Amino acid sequence: MTYAEKERSPGDLLAGIESHLQMIEARYPLTITNKDQVAGRTLGKTHDQRCILSITLSLNHWAAVNGITGDVVIPEKVLDLIL
Repeated sequence: MTYAEKERSPGDLLAGIESHLQMIEARYPLTITNKDQVAGRTLGKTHDQRCILSITLSLNHWAAVNGITGDVVIPEKVLDLIL
C-alpha cells in the first residue's frame, strides 16, 4: 500500500487541502479569501488523495492561466466545473 492509498482522517485530508491552497498562494501573488469554503467543498466531494491533488492542481492551473492576482474568491462556477 502506497502513502497515497492509506486511509486518512477527514482532519488530515482537510489540512492537506489547505496546504495545497497555501502553495498556490505562495506561488502567485494572490490570497484565496474563500479557502475554507473551497477546502470544505473539496472534502465533501472526495476523500481520495489523488482526486484532491487533481482538484487542487486544477485550481493552480486556473490561477496561472487566468493571471489571477490579489485577493480572490474562487467562483462557485469554477469550483463546480472542477469538482
